Amino acid sequence: MKRISFLPLALMGAMLLGSCGQKQETPSASSQDTAQVSVGDTTKAVTSDTQNSQTANEIRKFVFDTYTEVFSAYKVEHIKGGNGPDRSVFDKKFLSQRLQKAIDSEEMIDFDYWLHAQDFTTPVFDIKDVHATDEKSGYADIEIKVFGEDDSEGAVSRVQVKIENGEWKIDDFQYKDDNGKYRGWE
Repeated sequence: MKRISFLPLALMGAMLLGSCGQKQETPSASSQDTAQVSVGDTTKAVTSDTQNSQTANEIRKFVFDTYTEVFSAYKVEHIKGGNGPDRSVFDKKFLSQRLQKAIDSEEMIDFDYWLHAQDFTTPVFDIKDVHATDEKSGYADIEIKVFGEDDSEGAVSRVQVKIENGEWKIDDFQYKDDNGKYRGWE
């Protein structure tokens, strides 16, 4: 009877698991267009409290899925030579009612609040930190590079989220001011 060694299989499995989580490829409008999104560890919990850890993981997944979808659309628009996707589609899907009203009441918005920029090519993001305030709210700090992975100048923004009508929604986009404090949509 032959002896079968599972060590090579175990090593191969460990190598595959170790390489997971750094790059995600998301399909876009056509098979030749793809959008790559950089993300941090999508399983990282930020607190030792079980409920907050579970909530933090839910927030991380919501933010990851949301920005993957939004940035994929921006990349497709860039490839097509457009000025960006119709933000109202994403606003209705991902923003709280309060934030939608605040944005709609602004007379002049001179930057894209999804990117925290005016110009873009192939934006990427990296989730730097996630914090659950309680089981229905929290925030994620995201580094955004609007000109792609090689853009050395990334900007960190904070996305406040909350449960609204049973779903996670973005309730505020916050950016650091000149004093390093986060400021939201006021």
